[in-house]
Amino acid sequence: MENKKAIQLYRQGREQYEQNQFVQALKCFEESIIFDPKYVESWYGRGKVLNNIGRHNEAIDAFDKAIEIDTKNAYPWNGKGNALDNLGKKNKAIDAFDKAIGIDTKFAYPWNGKGNALRDIGRHNEAVDAYGKAIEIDPKYASPWNGKGIVLDDLGRQNEAIDAFDKAIEIDPKFVEAWHGKGNALYALGRQNEAIDAYDKAIEIDPKFAEPWFNKGILFKKIYKYFDAQSCLMRSYIQSPCWHRPQLYWRQRC
Repeated sequence: MENKKAIQLYRQGREQYEQNQFVQALKCFEESIIFDPKYVESWYGRGKVLNNIGRHNEAIDAFDKAIEIDTKNAYPWNGKGNALDNLGKKNKAIDAFDKAIGIDTKFAYPWNGKGNALRDIGRHNEAVDAYGKAIEIDPKYASPWNGKGIVLDDLGRQNEAIDAFDKAIEIDPKFVEAWHGKGNALYALGRQNEAIDAYDKAIEIDPKFAEPWFNKGILFKKIYKYFDAQSCLMRSYIQSPCWHRPQLYWRQRC
Protein backbone atom coordinates (compact mmCIF):
# COMPACT_ATOMS: atom_id res chain seq x y z
CA MET A 1 0.00 0.00 0.00
CA GLU A 2 2.76 2.44 0.93
CA ASN A 3 4.57 1.75 -2.33
CA LYS A 4 1.41 2.52 -4.31
CA LYS A 5 1.14 5.84 -2.52
CA ALA A 6 4.80 6.54 -3.28
CA ILE A 7 4.21 5.86 -6.96
CA GLN A 8 1.11 8.08 -6.99
CA LEU A 9 2.99 10.96 -5.39
CA TYR A 10 5.93 10.48 -7.77
CA ARG A 11 3.60 10.69 -10.77
CA GLN A 12 2.01 13.86 -9.39
CA GLY A 13 5.48 15.33 -8.85
CA ARG A 14 6.56 14.46 -12.38
CA GLU A 15 3.47 16.16 -13.85
CA GLN A 16 4.12 19.30 -11.80
CA TYR A 17 7.80 19.28 -12.75
CA GLU A 18 6.86 19.17 -16.43
CA GLN A 19 4.65 22.24 -15.83
CA ASN A 20 7.58 24.04 -14.10
CA GLN A 21 5.73 23.95 -10.78
CA PHE A 22 8.91 23.15 -8.92
CA VAL A 23 7.82 23.86 -5.34
CA GLN A 24 4.81 21.56 -5.66
CA ALA A 25 6.87 18.92 -7.46
CA LEU A 26 9.51 18.92 -4.73
CA LYS A 27 6.84 18.47 -2.07
CA CYS A 28 5.40 15.46 -3.93
CA PHE A 29 8.77 13.80 -4.42
CA GLU A 30 9.71 14.29 -0.77
CA GLU A 31 6.36 12.89 0.42
CA SER A 32 6.85 9.94 -1.94
CA ILE A 33 10.23 9.24 -0.32
CA ILE A 34 8.56 9.21 3.12
CA PHE A 35 6.26 6.43 1.95
CA ASP A 36 9.07 4.50 0.27
CA PRO A 37 12.65 5.62 1.08
CA LYS A 38 13.99 3.19 -1.53
CA TYR A 39 11.92 4.53 -4.42
CA VAL A 40 14.73 5.59 -6.75
CA GLU A 41 12.55 7.57 -9.15
CA SER A 42 11.50 10.00 -6.41
CA TRP A 43 15.11 10.57 -5.30
CA TYR A 44 15.95 11.23 -8.95
CA GLY A 45 12.97 13.57 -9.32
CA ARG A 46 13.95 15.40 -6.15
CA GLY A 47 17.45 15.87 -7.54
CA LYS A 48 16.13 17.27 -10.83
CA VAL A 49 13.94 19.82 -9.06
CA LEU A 50 16.72 20.92 -6.71
CA ASN A 51 19.08 21.32 -9.64
CA ASN A 52 16.55 23.43 -11.52
CA ILE A 53 16.01 25.80 -8.58
CA GLY A 54 19.74 26.29 -8.04
CA ARG A 55 20.23 24.05 -5.00
CA HIS A 56 22.92 22.07 -6.76
CA ASN A 57 24.71 20.53 -3.78
CA GLU A 58 21.44 19.20 -2.39
CA ALA A 59 20.64 17.89 -5.87
CA ILE A 60 23.91 15.95 -5.89
CA ASP A 61 23.01 14.41 -2.51
CA ALA A 62 19.65 13.29 -3.93
CA PHE A 63 21.25 11.83 -7.05
CA ASP A 64 23.84 10.05 -4.90
CA LYS A 65 21.01 8.49 -2.89
CA ALA A 66 19.38 7.30 -6.10
CA ILE A 67 22.70 5.84 -7.26
CA GLU A 68 23.15 4.08 -3.91
CA ILE A 69 19.72 2.45 -4.31
CA ASP A 70 20.24 1.46 -7.97
CA THR A 71 23.84 1.48 -9.16
CA LYS A 72 22.82 0.44 -12.69
CA ASN A 73 20.47 3.36 -13.32
CA ALA A 74 22.04 5.84 -15.76
CA TYR A 75 19.60 8.69 -15.09
CA PRO A 76 20.85 9.81 -11.67
CA TRP A 77 24.44 9.74 -12.94
CA ASN A 78 23.33 12.06 -15.76
CA GLY A 79 21.52 14.29 -13.27
CA LYS A 80 24.60 14.40 -11.05
CA GLY A 81 26.68 15.39 -14.08
CA ASN A 82 24.33 18.28 -14.80
CA ALA A 83 24.46 19.49 -11.19
CA LEU A 84 28.26 19.30 -11.10
CA ASP A 85 28.38 21.17 -14.40
CA ASN A 86 26.18 23.90 -12.93
CA LEU A 87 28.62 24.19 -10.03
CA GLY A 88 31.49 24.69 -12.50
CA LYS A 89 33.04 21.31 -11.63
CA LYS A 90 33.52 20.38 -15.26
CA ASN A 91 35.92 17.46 -14.90
CA LYS A 92 33.82 15.83 -12.20
CA ALA A 93 30.76 16.40 -14.39
CA ILE A 94 32.49 14.61 -17.28
CA ASP A 95 33.25 11.68 -14.95
CA ALA A 96 29.57 11.47 -13.98
CA PHE A 97 28.43 11.63 -17.59
CA ASP A 98 30.92 8.89 -18.43
CA LYS A 99 29.40 6.76 -15.67
CA ALA A 100 25.96 7.22 -17.22
CA ILE A 101 27.32 6.39 -20.68
CA GLY A 102 29.05 3.30 -19.30
CA ILE A 103 25.71 2.03 -18.00
CA ASP A 104 23.76 2.91 -21.16
CA THR A 105 25.79 3.74 -24.27
CA LYS A 106 22.58 4.62 -26.15
CA PHE A 107 21.53 7.32 -23.68
CA ALA A 108 21.82 10.60 -25.63
CA TYR A 109 21.52 13.04 -22.71
CA PRO A 110 24.88 12.33 -21.02
CA TRP A 111 26.64 12.56 -24.38
CA ASN A 112 25.14 16.04 -24.76
CA GLY A 113 26.05 16.97 -21.19
CA LYS A 114 29.58 15.73 -21.73
CA GLY A 115 29.78 17.85 -24.88
CA ASN A 116 28.71 20.94 -22.91
CA ALA A 117 31.33 20.37 -20.21
CA LEU A 118 34.08 19.66 -22.73
CA ARG A 119 33.16 22.82 -24.64
CA ASP A 120 33.34 24.91 -21.47
CA ILE A 121 36.91 23.77 -20.72
CA GLY A 122 38.10 24.36 -24.29
CA ARG A 123 38.28 20.74 -25.45
CA HIS A 124 36.40 21.64 -28.62
CA ASN A 125 37.18 18.68 -30.84
CA GLU A 126 36.19 16.23 -28.13
CA ALA A 127 33.01 18.25 -27.60
CA VAL A 128 32.14 17.96 -31.30
CA ASP A 129 32.60 14.19 -31.04
CA ALA A 130 30.36 13.99 -27.95
CA TYR A 131 27.62 16.04 -29.60
CA GLY A 132 27.98 13.89 -32.70
CA LYS A 133 27.39 10.77 -30.62
CA ALA A 134 24.26 12.28 -29.04
CA ILE A 135 22.98 13.18 -32.52
CA GLU A 136 23.77 9.70 -33.84
CA ILE A 137 21.69 8.19 -31.02
CA ASP A 138 18.81 10.67 -31.36
CA PRO A 139 18.86 12.84 -34.51
CA LYS A 140 15.70 14.65 -33.31
CA TYR A 141 17.35 15.86 -30.09
CA ALA A 142 17.84 19.59 -30.66
CA SER A 143 20.29 20.43 -27.85
CA PRO A 144 23.38 18.66 -29.24
CA TRP A 145 22.81 20.30 -32.62
CA ASN A 146 22.87 23.67 -30.85
CA GLY A 147 25.94 22.73 -28.81
CA LYS A 148 27.72 21.53 -31.91
CA GLY A 149 26.90 24.83 -33.60
CA ILE A 150 28.41 26.82 -30.73
CA VAL A 151 31.64 24.80 -30.81
CA LEU A 152 31.96 25.01 -34.60
CA ASP A 153 31.45 28.78 -34.39
CA ASP A 154 34.18 28.95 -31.72
CA LEU A 155 36.46 26.98 -34.07
CA GLY A 156 35.86 29.45 -36.89
CA ARG A 157 33.80 26.97 -38.90
CA GLN A 158 30.84 29.32 -39.28
CA ASN A 159 29.14 27.72 -42.28
CA GLU A 160 29.09 24.33 -40.55
CA ALA A 161 27.88 26.06 -37.40
CA ILE A 162 24.95 27.62 -39.26
CA ASP A 163 24.00 24.20 -40.63
CA ALA A 164 23.99 22.80 -37.08
CA PHE A 165 21.92 25.71 -35.72
CA ASP A 166 19.48 25.25 -38.62
CA LYS A 167 19.04 21.59 -37.64
CA ALA A 168 18.30 22.60 -34.05
CA ILE A 169 15.77 25.18 -35.28
CA GLU A 170 14.18 22.67 -37.66
CA ILE A 171 13.61 20.33 -34.70
CA ASP A 172 12.51 23.11 -32.33
CA PRO A 173 11.59 26.39 -34.06
CA LYS A 174 11.39 28.15 -30.66
CA PHE A 175 14.91 27.16 -29.60
CA VAL A 176 16.00 30.69 -28.71
CA GLU A 177 19.67 29.86 -28.11
CA ALA A 178 19.94 28.33 -31.58
CA TRP A 179 18.56 31.49 -33.21
CA HIS A 180 21.03 33.55 -31.17
CA GLY A 181 23.91 31.24 -32.10
CA LYS A 182 22.96 31.42 -35.75
CA GLY A 183 22.99 35.21 -35.50
CA ASN A 184 26.50 35.13 -34.04
CA ALA A 185 27.79 32.87 -36.83
CA LEU A 186 26.19 35.04 -39.52
CA TYR A 187 27.68 38.15 -37.91
CA ALA A 188 31.13 36.55 -37.95
CA LEU A 189 30.71 35.93 -41.70
CA GLY A 190 29.75 39.57 -42.32
CA ARG A 191 26.17 38.63 -43.24
CA GLN A 192 24.82 41.46 -41.14
CA ASN A 193 21.22 41.69 -42.30
CA GLU A 194 20.73 37.95 -41.86
CA ALA A 195 22.35 38.17 -38.43
CA ILE A 196 19.91 40.91 -37.40
CA ASP A 197 17.01 38.74 -38.60
CA ALA A 198 18.26 35.83 -36.48
CA TYR A 199 18.73 38.04 -33.40
CA ASP A 200 15.24 39.45 -33.97
CA LYS A 201 13.81 35.94 -34.05
CA ALA A 202 15.54 35.11 -30.75
CA ILE A 203 14.16 38.32 -29.24
CA GLU A 204 10.66 37.56 -30.56
CA ILE A 205 10.77 34.16 -28.83
CA ASP A 206 12.17 35.51 -25.57
CA PRO A 207 12.30 39.31 -25.22
CA LYS A 208 13.97 38.91 -21.80
CA PHE A 209 16.99 37.08 -23.24
CA ALA A 210 19.71 39.73 -22.94
CA GLU A 211 22.40 38.36 -25.24
CA PRO A 212 20.72 38.84 -28.64
CA TRP A 213 19.87 42.41 -27.62
CA PHE A 214 23.52 42.97 -26.74
CA ASN A 215 24.98 41.44 -29.89
CA LYS A 216 22.43 43.18 -32.09
CA GLY A 217 23.50 46.45 -30.45
CA ILE A 218 27.17 45.75 -31.17
CA LEU A 219 26.30 44.94 -34.78
CA PHE A 220 24.35 48.21 -35.16
CA LYS A 221 27.32 50.13 -33.77
CA LYS A 222 29.57 48.49 -36.35
CA ILE A 223 27.34 49.74 -39.17
CA TYR A 224 27.13 53.23 -37.61
CA LYS A 225 23.50 53.01 -36.46
CA TYR A 226 24.37 54.54 -33.11
CA PHE A 227 20.86 55.33 -31.89
CA ASP A 228 19.68 51.78 -32.61
CA ALA A 229 22.85 50.42 -31.03
CA GLN A 230 22.36 52.37 -27.83
CA SER A 231 18.71 51.30 -27.64
CA CYS A 232 19.60 47.60 -27.99
CA LEU A 233 22.51 47.78 -25.55
CA MET A 234 20.39 49.47 -22.91
CA ARG A 235 17.64 46.91 -23.48
CA SER A 236 20.15 44.13 -22.80
CA TYR A 237 21.23 45.95 -19.64
CA ILE A 238 17.62 46.19 -18.47
CA GLN A 239 17.16 42.45 -19.00
CA SER A 240 20.42 41.48 -17.29
CA PRO A 241 21.87 44.30 -15.14
CA CYS A 242 24.50 42.00 -13.62
CA TRP A 243 26.40 42.11 -16.93
CA HIS A 244 27.11 45.87 -16.84
CA ARG A 245 28.37 45.15 -20.36
CA PRO A 246 26.21 47.54 -22.43
CA GLN A 247 27.09 50.64 -20.38
CA LEU A 248 30.76 49.76 -20.20
CA TYR A 249 30.97 48.99 -23.90
CA TRP A 250 29.17 52.18 -24.83
CA ARG A 251 31.40 54.33 -22.64
CA GLN A 252 34.60 52.73 -23.88
CA ARG A 253 33.92 52.41 -27.60
CA CYS A 254 31.58 55.22 -28.67
